[in-house]
Amino acid sequence: MLKTYEILMSFLIRNKSGDLEYSRVMDLLSHEDKYTDERWVEGLHLVKESYSNVMKGYGYQLMHRPKEGDKWDNINLSFSSI
Repeated sequence: MLKTYEILMSFLIRNKSGDLEYSRVMDLLSHEDKYTDERWVEGLHLVKESYSNVMKGYGYQLMHRPKEGDKWDNINLSFSSI
């Protein structure tokens, strides 16, 4: 399980500028059908939902809304923020 975790996290390594690499994240999404775990499905759903194209590049801001009508909460992917 640890090896799988390490492989999956390698897709989310930030570059020298501190940004996620668009191509690596898209490669991660290509493995969507490999797992049925609800955490995996929800995680990839959040990644897809957070895709944005900003003039200088691509960015991701993961957010979660507990239920319809509630405020969106930011999900920080930085281990130091956990």
